[in-house]
Amino acid sequence: MIKETDMKLLFVFLLIGLFSCSDGHKNAEQLMINPDEISYEPMDISAVADSVIYIQFDNSFILPGFVSLYWADSCFFANTREGVLKYDTRGRFLYKIGDIGDGPKEYPRYSYRCIMDKSNEVIYIYVYSEQKLLSYSFTGKFIKSIQVELPDDIKIYFPSFAYMQGDLIYFYYDNNMGKPGKRPYYWLSIKKDGTFVESYKGYKEIVEKYEGIYGIFLCGYER
Repeated sequence: MIKETDMKLLFVFLLIGLFSCSDGHKNAEQLMINPDEISYEPMDISAVADSVIYIQFDNSFILPGFVSLYWADSCFFANTREGVLKYDTRGRFLYKIGDIGDGPKEYPRYSYRCIMDKSNEVIYIYVYSEQKLLSYSFTGKFIKSIQVELPDDIKIYFPSFAYMQGDLIYFYYDNNMGKPGKRPYYWLSIKKDGTFVESYKGYKEIVEKYEGIYGIFLCGYER
């Protein structure tokens, strides 16, 4: 069960984040929040998860700038600012997948997305600055590097996230991509050999077949 104090603090942090991201005015009236006056209903963790596993990471490698986690059957991968790290299910560090650098088998810091192909036990690293897709086995062995075909007007943008579904790799991009009035790309899909498949722009309808671990995103079909 989530404790009452935790729920109140979580609610307060959400409110603070909401107001800090909005366009405020210097002379606007300040909002005062009293956590003791916040009402809520206790929530059981089983309502949102089938099971909970607690894993204690070992201290052989300090996690530097944790980004994301990818769970496989007998191991998991932590994407960090120092590269992709492999751990066993007990939290023991095993080795790095590839490495940070400028070499042909390496990927640059801050300029890549990690994709896990669980069924084929392959880790893909997409380097957006070079439109390059690196592949490594789950054992850390480098497989190959290929160029990715993308439309010219999207090559310079960094995808918000990427993931594998079926035999295709999908890239998702933030709305507007910093360009007011421009229809953003929401989804791009490529084959594992880097061949461009299709793209979707806009957000007029829900494309349910692309719902993934991040939920259903609104996107309109426009090739």
